[in-house]
Amino acid sequence: MKTLTFGIALGIAALGIVGIFLPSALLWLAPRTATPVAFSLIGAVRIAFGLLLISVASSSRAPKTLRVLGYFIVIAGIATSLTGLVAIEYARALIEWWTRQDSYLIRFSGVVLVILGSFIVYACAPDRRSGNRTSSHIIGVVLFGAGCLAAEAAAPERKVEHNNVLISAHDPKVRIELRKPVQYVGADRWVLFGIADCELHAFVEADGQKRVRRLYWVQFEGYLPTKPKLRHQYRSPRHATIGGLDFYVDTWTSASDDKVTPGSDTEHIQALIRARGYKMPAGMMSVRLVHLLDAQKRKELMIIYSEDLAATRFTAADLKQRGKEYDEWPAIEAGLVERAKKKIKISTTVL
Repeated sequence: MKTLTFGIALGIAALGIVGIFLPSALLWLAPRTATPVAFSLIGAVRIAFGLLLISVASSSRAPKTLRVLGYFIVIAGIATSLTGLVAIEYARALIEWWTRQDSYLIRFSGVVLVILGSFIVYACAPDRRSGNRTSSHIIGVVLFGAGCLAAEAAAPERKVEHNNVLISAHDPKVRIELRKPVQYVGADRWVLFGIADCELHAFVEADGQKRVRRLYWVQFEGYLPTKPKLRHQYRSPRHATIGGLDFYVDTWTSASDDKVTPGSDTEHIQALIRARGYKMPAGMMSVRLVHLLDAQKRKELMIIYSEDLAATRFTAADLKQRGKEYDEWPAIEAGLVERAKKKIKISTTVL
């Protein structure tokens, strides 16, 4: 039982390391737990783990502390299960609040997990007679692996220079320069819906309170080799040429409280922005530029340029089709597209 506790504690510490180096991972995970079933399951796991700590406390290096910790986790597990049954909306609001906090708080959550896991690892690690050297090797391998995983996820292939220049050596080979005073927020890379390799980079123009006024979202995407039949499909009749590349063009407005598809690239970029402490405006208007690399249509370069709607004095709903100010949208949209083309400079000659 002590060995099982030791292994679980290693997993907790490893999760904390990932949270410290890649807070967007915790931000991605947290909203998925906000269901009654998930809370009941998490509560049951906490209760079981707490009872496990209590049962092994007497043979550990810190029996009193581990026993108290076990009772605390059991109580937390009961509270979690009850919350899932009678107060799930409150829990969702609390999770939503947490995901909107500065990245330092998100990383602090990772620190707490590392401290908790490390203490239990220390308390339950095999003694010298039962193989302390082996346990030390296991700890090192697991924690090193977690650190490498976080570092790998946080280090995409493309590079950024001077906070406003993105250089891609392949798919496609381009240099994208954004007009200052844009600031680089960060990058994320993951497999989108299990079908496409996605690498996104976020840049913003923000005020002193880190409220986003303009967002530049650059994404490189390609279907996985295991999905040979998939093709990108865009039906927009509008096109624009930037740096000699042809882009499909479409536009829309959105509100900060719009529903976001779980696991989508929108969810990923919002999590990334929140993790860096930035705050999105109540409404935004966006233009999407998509360049398909070849006739196969399996790889694309997507650039989304968004602006705060506050300057228009309209809401996202006002400017949507059937909105009360939709007649104003064509002129607003035209200006948005022109500004995007001026603020984004693309060169296919990469030095």
